[in-house]
Amino acid sequence: MNRYALIGMLLVVAVTNAQPGAPPKNGLAGDPAPEPPKETIFALKLKAAGPPLPILRYELLPSYRDQSRNNAALLYHRALHLLYENQRPGKETGDARIKMDETLQKPLKDIPAEELRNYIKPFAGMFREVEAAAKCRDCDWGLGERISTEAYNLLLPELQKCRELAFLLKVRCRLHQIDGNLDAALRDIQTGLTMGRHVGRADTLISFLVGTAITAVTLTELDRVLEMPKCPNLYWSLTALPRPFISLDLAAEGELRGMDAIMPLPRDIEEPMTAEQARLALDTVWARIQKFTQETGASGFPKMGLNESRLGLAMYITMTFPAAKKSLIAAGKPEAEVNAMPAAQVVMLDSVLRYRNLRDEYMMWLTLPTEEAIRGMKKAEDDFKILRKNPTDYFVIMLSMLLPATQKVYDAQVRTQRRIASLRTVEAVRLHTAKHGKAPAKLEDITMVPVPADPASGKPFEYVMDEKSFTVIVPAPPGQTANLGNAWKYQITWVK
Repeated sequence: MNRYALIGMLLVVAVTNAQPGAPPKNGLAGDPAPEPPKETIFALKLKAAGPPLPILRYELLPSYRDQSRNNAALLYHRALHLLYENQRPGKETGDARIKMDETLQKPLKDIPAEELRNYIKPFAGMFREVEAAAKCRDCDWGLGERISTEAYNLLLPELQKCRELAFLLKVRCRLHQIDGNLDAALRDIQTGLTMGRHVGRADTLISFLVGTAITAVTLTELDRVLEMPKCPNLYWSLTALPRPFISLDLAAEGELRGMDAIMPLPRDIEEPMTAEQARLALDTVWARIQKFTQETGASGFPKMGLNESRLGLAMYITMTFPAAKKSLIAAGKPEAEVNAMPAAQVVMLDSVLRYRNLRDEYMMWLTLPTEEAIRGMKKAEDDFKILRKNPTDYFVIMLSMLLPATQKVYDAQVRTQRRIASLRTVEAVRLHTAKHGKAPAKLEDITMVPVPADPASGKPFEYVMDEKSFTVIVPAPPGQTANLGNAWKYQITWVK
């Protein structure tokens, strides 16, 4: 499976892991399929609670002073080795995992503690390595140079397997909840969130998606920890988390290097060329595009032999040369310089420059503040749509196929930020209620702490309350249709 197909699969997995339960099954054969749910419901039973003393007693990421200078990646590798060394053979492991998944869906009071204890018993050494990794300041998976040479052929088995470590942490955290051990449960939350950042802060978008999925699993478990009778308010612990929780800067830079490895465009393309040099350079680029699309299963690209390719390129050059020449001059190239270029060089240079502009603009938005990035990426998407409508711009269309599903990856980052912000809002309501003896009528009534806005829109979340409950409503981001991954509600029922 190529990297870009894997990105799509991981996006589905990341959304699924954020949900509290499995989707409902269809009814009897012949019945119309039920309409898919338009939002996720996080239903919690909480009491009004003030913060711990000190307010950051429970840090959700290790503080700088508690970190070591070791490389966490080496310890995660050790943990994975111990995991597989102690797993049950073959099908037995899969069956046990399915059974444990089903057990964890039960209410806490109905989960037999011994079942969980026996499940995690063989992995004591693995847990020690994961905990040590979470205390590391740095995590270098050694992907930087390799992605520059291997591109979409780079294999990332260790990052995917870290999801299994996160699942075992989830099981142990649930056991700590059953035992009433709040400190141990929150340490597992800290370890899981740190692992999400360690995995996500690497040089590929796949790494980011796996880290996001681990984070989603851990945040859902944090919801359950908040229901523990002795759990204090964690508003300040959530507020202290970095924003964005997992930055996309390393992944974006890695993807750019990977694209250059797939399509090493001529660096001397702006230097004077003979007609033969330009034709050979264009042959090379065209052949690489063919090779990429055929190896990755991309559709819409005809398989052609050398002579067919050259005939097609000759026709393409003849057809696009006038527009390419005009485009280069409009972009600032001296007309005399463009006139001196062979037609093939003019077409190739214009295509490459426009592709690089589109690529760099598209990736640039990933690092900007959320509202600005959403607007910018929408513009970039519109530019791509215009590009793809031009059937004569085939060369740039083929180059644009190198771009991965960046918009969807950014949506995953925004989803994490909104999840944390909405949970902070829940905790702000609990703080107000603990101090004043009743829930606020509206979010504006909360004055003791700042109430976060929706990172996607900059507007407050919707808030509804009555005597026994309140709801924080997170709508779909602007311009998107609501679904299980981008819209949810925190429905809180008060308990004493």
